[in-house]
This record gives sequence, C-alpha cells and structure tokens, in this order.
Amino acid sequence: MRVPREAYQLAGVSLLALAAASTLQISGAEACSAIASGAGTTVGSGISAETTFETTSVTVECSTTGNVQDVGGVFTTGFAGYKGQANDSSTVIVNDYDGNGDDIVSIFGGILDNSTPTPVISGLPPVTSSATTSLQSAEGTLELFGGNDRFEMSYGDLSGDPFAPNVDANLDAGAGDDTVIIQAGSIHDIDLGDGVDSVVISGSGTQVGNVTGGIGDDLISVGILEVEEGVFFSEPIVGIISGGEGGDTITIGGGNVEAVDAGAGDDQVSIGGNTAIELDIDGEAGNDTITVSGNATIGGSIFGNDGNDTVNIDGGTVGTTISPGIVDLAGGADIFNMTAGHVTGSVFGEGGGNTYTVSGGTVDGSIYAGSQDDSVSISGNASVGIDPGEGGEGTDSVGLEDGDDTFDMTGGTLAGAVSGGAGNDVITLRGGTINSFLEGNDGNDQILVSGGVLAGEVTGDVGDDLIVISGGAIGSSVSGGAGFDNVSVTGGTITGGIDAEHVHLSGGTIGGNITGLGPDTLVIDGIGAVDPLNLSDGVLFSGTGANGTITGTDLAAGGKSQNFTGFDNFSSDNSTLRFSGGTQGINHLNLGSGSTLFINGNVTMPG
Repeated sequence: MRVPREAYQLAGVSLLALAAASTLQISGAEACSAIASGAGTTVGSGISAETTFETTSVTVECSTTGNVQDVGGVFTTGFAGYKGQANDSSTVIVNDYDGNGDDIVSIFGGILDNSTPTPVISGLPPVTSSATTSLQSAEGTLELFGGNDRFEMSYGDLSGDPFAPNVDANLDAGAGDDTVIIQAGSIHDIDLGDGVDSVVISGSGTQVGNVTGGIGDDLISVGILEVEEGVFFSEPIVGIISGGEGGDTITIGGGNVEAVDAGAGDDQVSIGGNTAIELDIDGEAGNDTITVSGNATIGGSIFGNDGNDTVNIDGGTVGTTISPGIVDLAGGADIFNMTAGHVTGSVFGEGGGNTYTVSGGTVDGSIYAGSQDDSVSISGNASVGIDPGEGGEGTDSVGLEDGDDTFDMTGGTLAGAVSGGAGNDVITLRGGTINSFLEGNDGNDQILVSGGVLAGEVTGDVGDDLIVISGGAIGSSVSGGAGFDNVSVTGGTITGGIDAEHVHLSGGTIGGNITGLGPDTLVIDGIGAVDPLNLSDGVLFSGTGANGTITGTDLAAGGKSQNFTGFDNFSSDNSTLRFSGGTQGINHLNLGSGSTLFINGNVTMPG
C-alpha cells in the first residue's frame, strides 16, 4: 500500500516539532509513528514543577509495503507549530524498517486544498506547556540512510496562496543514488553521500546551506529548472558547493553561491547567467573543465589545480577592481580559452605545456604561460594589460617564460610587452597592437613580424636569433642582441635602425642605421621584397670586419647617400650607390657590371 501524499499534510504541526512517543493519526488510521529520543528534566516541585523534554533524535517509521514510502507533507511549515527548548544535536531519521529502502520525502509549504478531513496528532502536550519538544535547530539532520532516495521541497498552498517550506535541519541523503530537488523554501546543509547523486536547486526565494556531493559522479544544478514547458532560470542562495570525489557536473545558471570546490576527479563546472560566486572556484585534482559565461561574476579567483585542466572564459567577470581575481591553471598541460568577459587580474600557468587562446574579452593583468613548451594566441578584439609585479617594474602583457614557446598575434591589443623567456621561442606578430616591446630573451629564437603595430623595439637577446620583418610597423629599432643573429627585412616599417651580425635587406622602410655587422653579413637585393626598399638619407652601415653585397638595387634614388665604416669588402652588381663625402670605411670596393657610384664632395677610403 502506498499512502497518498495528501494524507500526511498535518494542519499546523511540523514533524520537527513532534513530542516523544507521538503517533501520527491520519484520518483515524495509524500510518506512521514518530518516536523522539531524549531526556526529560523537571525543575521545581508540586504545582510549580515544570518538565521539559530535550529531543536528541526523532525516528519516523511508516507501515507501508514494498521498498518505497511516501512521507510527503509531514514537514508542514505553514503555521508556527510547537516551539520548545533548544536542541543542539538533534537528528531526524526517515527510513523503512530495515533502514535501507528507496525513500521518498516530499516537503510542501502550507496544506493541500484536498487534505480533508484535517489530520490530527495525538499525544502532544498543550502548546502552552513548557514540556513541548522541538527540532527547530541548525544542528538537526534529516538522514535517509541507504537506498536510492528522493527528497523534494516545493511550494504548497496556504489559504489559496503559494507557501514555501522552511526546514531548520540538515539533510544527509546517505549511500545510494539519491535525488534531491529543492524548488522552494529553505534548508541547511545537504550531504548527498556516496553514490551517483543529483541535486537541483531552483527558485528565487530558495535558500540552501552548503552542498556536498561525496564519492561518486554527482550532478549539482543551481538556478536552472528543466521541465516540459521549457527551461526556467532563477536566483537561489546557496553556500559552498563541494563536488567531492568523482567526475562531478556542477552547473550554476543563476543565484548567489558562496564558493565552488569541484573536488577530486574529472569535473565539469559551468557558471552562467546572472550567477554571483562570492569567493573562489577550485577545480582541485583531476582533468577539470571550468566555464564562465553570461553576466556571471566570480568575486575571487579560479584555480585549476592538479591535472590537465581547461578554463573557458566566454563572458562574466573574475575578481573585482578592488580585489583583482586571477586564473591559476597550476600543474598539468592546461588550456585557457577566452572569447569574452573580464579577468581583473592575471592568468598563470605552471609546468605541463599550456595552451592559451584569447580572441576576445579583457585581461587586466598579464598572461604568464608557464615553464614548459607553451602556446599563446591573441586575436580578434582581445585586450591584455600589464601586471606591474611586486616591485612595480614589470611590463609584460605576455610572459612566455621558460620552454620552447610559441606566440601568435593576429588581432587585439597588448598594453605591455611580449617576452619569450629561456628557450627556443617562435614569436609571430601578424596583426593587432603591442604598446611596448617584443623580446625573445635567452635561446635561439625566431621573431616574425608581418603585420600589426609594435610601439617599442624588437630584441632577440641572448642566443642566435632569426628576426624577419615583412610587414607591419615597428615604432623603434630591431636588435639581435648577444649571439650571431640574422635580421631579414622584406617589407613593413622600422622607425629606428637595425643592429645584428647578419642583415638581409630587400624591401621595407628603415629609418635608422644598420649596425653591428660581421663578416659576410650585409646583403642588399630585391629577393622576396614585399615593399620597395626605402632607407634614410645618409644611412650608416657599420660593423667590424664586415663584408657586404648589393645586387640590382638603386640606393642613390632621390639623391640619397650612404655611409660605410668597418668593412673589409663591399661589392656592387647592377646597383647604384652614393657617397656624400668624408671617410668611407671600405677597404676593398668592387663595382661590378651595371653599377654606378656617385660621389658628392671629397671622399676618403682606407683601401
């Protein structure tokens, strides 16, 4: 026999207020017994004696058949009910006789319209008596024990109006694959226990304490209700959500949540809508995926922790302007994707070889790629700022750090610099704007500029670097740094000069001098030219023991002149040069077929 749900709607009495050894009288038939355990205390004597009963637990047993019981409605909260003494360690146990059935607990606010005749309870003391007991305590616990249990809270009806239940107790679902649905009212902490459990919390007036998943692949949903009529979003208030061990799925579509701790396992965490997370999101151990979208706000930071994690920022805000929030991917081969939204702090990777793809949104701080072979891509309308660092002197928007890293930029804006760190890095600028410098740092780096705008200089730094400029605009100079460096310019604009051991010029505009040349290291021709070669008037080519060749190029056009110093040899083939006077530091000058040398004034050559 399955007792009808309406049979348990008690007029004005909450199960949490039942006295010791009370029996629920349902329309004259005994269906459930509620037995309170505790101790009575008598103060005074005679007619002035007052007896109180402090409840430590209440056990509800229903005489139903099978392994399913319906005790829906016994938690009526539409009226004040019986109030009694404080009970600091109370427990309500709802179970079949063996304690491991598949229990169903349904809690409605108010009483149902069809609850007729009104059920009554016998065995309770008068409401005015000091002997009244109560489980209205934050320490109380509803314990479902083993079994695949179902616990529900939703609106009921009180005098024709919706009424939400309020349960002053915790819920312990116990072992088993449990289902918890909270659509209205309030309840304290929820512990799903071991098993593949699910909890769905919705309703804009709903309030729930902390939610713990326990061991198992749990589903935790907040602010989203999926029914036949569609998907409805709401804004409940929830404490800390902890997934526990297992591959948990945590989806929050609205409301206010204190913090999210996914726990161990390969977890999926999605934060969207108008959700407000007050503190942090922590993936903990495992290969986790954390996604923030919509207008969600994360008051703290996002931590991937151990494992190969993926963090997607598709909207929302991480941190505040007063207390910037970071994204810390921690160890593992992690992935960071950003298409929209706002990170008020920096993005950090550690070891593992990380991938960063930023095509939109704003990072106020920097991206620090990590210590292994990382990849960073900036495109679209992405914006990355500057993290000043502890001393205030840092200027990197993107720090590739150690490892053989790859950086590619086709759009967006970097307020600071790009630094390669130790390792053989490949840094490519094809579009967008970098408002500072670009530096390869230690290692044999490749720096390729084919588009975009760089406000500062290009520096290879330590190592045998290759720098290729085929387009774009560089607001300062190009320097290879320490090592035997190669610079090739086929197009684009360099406001300053070039300093490197080997320089190949075939196109582009260069506003400064060409310095630092070594043996067999200056080649001027039209091979691979994207734009015509345009050097400044009076440009100086200088080096130590340098050797150079010019082929099929007219450097004297427009009356422009060139100056040389530190050259052992310089050969011209079918080209034009102009010396404007003074000393030209070429020991041996060879003018080949079709070449012309214009000399303005007196010229002295050491050879």
